[in-house]
Amino acid sequence: MNSGVFGTPEQYTNGQFLPGWGSVFHNIVLAGMILLALSYYLFYKQDKSESFAVFLTAHTLWIWGLADVLYFWFQGKAVPATLPWLNNHTYIGGVANTLCPKLSTFCTGGVTDFTLIISVLVGGAIVFVSAYILEKIN
Repeated sequence: MNSGVFGTPEQYTNGQFLPGWGSVFHNIVLAGMILLALSYYLFYKQDKSESFAVFLTAHTLWIWGLADVLYFWFQGKAVPATLPWLNNHTYIGGVANTLCPKLSTFCTGGVTDFTLIISVLVGGAIVFVSAYILEKIN
């Protein structure tokens, strides 16, 4: 059964988009983040730096894997034990490649549910520390 432009549900879950749609999906997500920041600026507070921070927060959490975790949680499913399609991801795969040799009890190599959660926590820490520093500067 085809689920539309992204292929079957299994293909989408495994990051196997139909040719060309991976970059389209990426651009749709970025456009949504820009729209969120622009809405913040237009309808809440006309502060360019805060609006930019809204975009950066969303983008940072996204690239560190929060969207991947939420994708499964919103479906009521556990994050799979392994997520091999994320092994080459710059940030998520980087966390896995750094941690797995040291924590062989929790991962056997490549991106696992454990290393994905750690990656999300790293992204959250980056957002928290950045917001704290920017608040102290102002």
